Amino acid sequence: MLPRAAAAGATLEQVVAEAERVIGKVDFFAALKTLEHIHRGGRLGEAAALLSSQLHIVPILNLKHGRVSVVGVTRSWKHALQEIVDLTAQRVGDPRNIHAAVFHGDAPEDATWLRERLLARVSCAEFLVTEFTPVMGAHTGPDVVGLVFYGDD
Repeated sequence: MLPRAAAAGATLEQVVAEAERVIGKVDFFAALKTLEHIHRGGRLGEAAALLSSQLHIVPILNLKHGRVSVVGVTRSWKHALQEIVDLTAQRVGDPRNIHAAVFHGDAPEDATWLRERLLARVSCAEFLVTEFTPVMGAHTGPDVVGLVFYGDD
C-alpha cells in the first residue's frame, strides 16, 4: 500500500506510480446510519432523506472509478455491515490475498466487528483499521463504516 511505500523511503515519483498502478483495482463499500449529513451538504434531496429516516433504511454505497452508486439497502445496521462483507467476498472471488482497510467515523466497535467478519472470510496480505478524516466525515457525518480493498495481481 502507499503508506508502506512512502515509509520505506520511496521517492514521490515512485509513490505516485504505485498509486496509479493500484487505483483502477480499488473497490470501496460504505454504510451510513443516517443520510442527514449528505442531505445537509446538498447531495441528497429532502424527500429521499425523509423517506430514509422514516423507513430506517441503511444504504450501502460503492465507489468505483470515481462514481458512487447504491449497491444495497437494508433495514438494520448490522445487516448492512454483513452485506459489506458479503459483497467484498463476492468481488474478491476465491479467497486470495487482498490489501484492505476498514474505515470508520467515530464507530470503532463497528469497525472491529467488520474487521473480524472480513478476516474470517478473506485472506489479507495487508490490513488496516483507520478513522475517517474530519474532511471526509463532514460529508458523511459520524457512524460511517466501510471497507476499501484491492486484490493482488
